[in-house]
Amino acid sequence: MGMPCLVCGPLLGHTQRFLSDTRRPIDLAVSAHRGQRLGCHGHAVRKAADLAGLVGKRSFALPQQRARLALVYAGPDRDDDTDPDLESESLLASLRARRDELDREDEETTKRWKRGECTSAMIFALNNVEGKPLDWVRRVAMEWPLAAIGSMRGGVWLVNLRTCKTVASNPLLHPVDPREGGLEDVRVLYGDYDGGGITAMAMKAGIIASASRDGIVRLTRRAEESDVLEERAVLPVGSIVSSVLLLDGGSVVTGTLDGKVRRWDLVADDDGDSAVVVKYEVGLELDLSAPVLCAAVDPDRRIIVAGTGWVEGAAGTAYVFNLEDGELLHRWTPHMSTRSVVIGHGQIVTGGIDGSLRALSLNSEGSGADAFTFSADTEAAHLEPWHSGPVVALAMREAGLLLSGALDGTIRVWDLEAEEDEDGVGGTGKALYALRGYKVWLGSVLTDGRRLLSDGCDDGVLMHDFSRHKEGS
Repeated sequence: MGMPCLVCGPLLGHTQRFLSDTRRPIDLAVSAHRGQRLGCHGHAVRKAADLAGLVGKRSFALPQQRARLALVYAGPDRDDDTDPDLESESLLASLRARRDELDREDEETTKRWKRGECTSAMIFALNNVEGKPLDWVRRVAMEWPLAAIGSMRGGVWLVNLRTCKTVASNPLLHPVDPREGGLEDVRVLYGDYDGGGITAMAMKAGIIASASRDGIVRLTRRAEESDVLEERAVLPVGSIVSSVLLLDGGSVVTGTLDGKVRRWDLVADDDGDSAVVVKYEVGLELDLSAPVLCAAVDPDRRIIVAGTGWVEGAAGTAYVFNLEDGELLHRWTPHMSTRSVVIGHGQIVTGGIDGSLRALSLNSEGSGADAFTFSADTEAAHLEPWHSGPVVALAMREAGLLLSGALDGTIRVWDLEAEEDEDGVGGTGKALYALRGYKVWLGSVLTDGRRLLSDGCDDGVLMHDFSRHKEGS
């Protein structure tokens, strides 16, 4: 056997992980590839371009996974005179066939989303742990198949959603009395329904960011060969955190009740494998002069969107800033208090404390100051009907679907691409149906395209799986 190709070799592990995420792994001999010279046939530009277009249609894959798979073009190590172009075409044909199968699966999954056809299960409960004091789920973050769960008592659990088992935990990560209000009056964030504990969570590339009432964001990850979540970094924010976002490259964006939006940049690691980050520093700080209740980032357009709460007679404003230099690109007042925000499908969608939803259109081609198509008098469109309680969580899914979670006990699924019908319904977004039964502690609504994950169920995490038919359907 020849030596592994110097270009393809390092990518094989990533490709195999990508393939395994399809639930029906593609049976290709990619891992058997060995290139006897750096000029591997798979590195031809024409093939890389073909594969890039091919795997780009795998809608549930992350962009970096698509890129990695596009680069891994290979033929097996052979000493005979087999025409490499014939093997190239054979591999491409296999990939195209699998692509078509995945496209069909995606279409069927989207249809089930629109019809509300799913299987539902409580996949994890905190109080199933013997001898542990009663605790309640307050926030959830997801990076399938893992989820990070933050509790009322300030603990964080890393859970495998496939097995419903705890992978690692740190029950005392945020040691603040859950019944204490903390640094500021949190009623601007929770109203009369403050459940205590974790206020914000995010998860990316195995790193978990969590915040509680102590004005600190803690970054953790699973310790190697351990069931412990070890602390990787501490960000001294100095205020109650309403939003935390993890970016590619290690940066962290925080929104806090003292009116600040900050971008924290990773300065250095000890050695790259160390558990402890040497230093984070504030690379950008914005003062909005009102409590920041929500924030979202569009990494492609390089923008931050932040929503503020009502203060001293001034309605909550939404802002769009340049992620790099903090330039103010746009501001508007969609609600009395802008409680939630999400970016996707060429729109910024905001949720209000009054139950309303508004959508502001973006230019899908632009970036930064060129990302918008509005003029000075452009208004955000209303999505109707309203929720009957504060809209506390928003998420986007492919095919124009929006998810909104509110304190009226529902999570709604909207079709933002629905055309207006004869009764005038649709056009700017049509409510398809609502999932009911959530409690006033709902704070997280997440999707990976196939599944909907949420809290708001006391000590449990609820998953609706749209990749499977309902029983009897």
